[in-house]
Amino acid sequence: NTFASIGQGYYAFGSQGELGMGTSYIPTDASIKTRLLDTSINSGNSTLIGSNEGVLYAEIASLGDGANGRYISICDGSLSNYVYIRITGVLNEVKMGVIKGGSTQASKSFIVPDLKQFNKLAVSYQQDLFRFYVNGALIFTDTNGDIFTAGTLNDLTLNLATSANNFEGKVGEIAVYDELLTDAQLQTLTTI
Repeated sequence: NTFASIGQGYYAFGSQGELGMGTSYIPTDASIKTRLLDTSINSGNSTLIGSNEGVLYAEIASLGDGANGRYISICDGSLSNYVYIRITGVLNEVKMGVIKGGSTQASKSFIVPDLKQFNKLAVSYQQDLFRFYVNGALIFTDTNGDIFTAGTLNDLTLNLATSANNFEGKVGEIAVYDELLTDAQLQTLTTI
């Protein structure tokens, strides 16, 4: 259990080295295998998601420029009520928004320097106050719009509510806060 001295080598068996953020170990057993797609499980019917106020946060990177409509959302399982972060398919563009009863309450697109690198995004929502943060900066505030009734939002999904537009990218972290965060907290949370 001693480490190699200068000029000596080090041998490792069964290890996996990666650039950037690591992934899970993929045993090959003498044949080529691929890693399974990550999915969210046991989401749905959660009482931990705030419907009257809250924050959806994601640290994500796109796999490519053509990933149109890739969503991370909190919803009620329908296309009528949801809060979302979306990779639009436009070069380096993300979009965030809040939809209630099928009607847009707040929405904003934003160009990030490089969507293939990790970006930190947050959507803060409450009655008549929506705030969107990207990489430590407040990019949008809307002071007019309705919010959901208690218990409406109960599902965190890596798609748009109905298994359509699955998110395909790298995820550093996803979090849902059931209460508002201050501007200082949102700035700190999203600072790269």
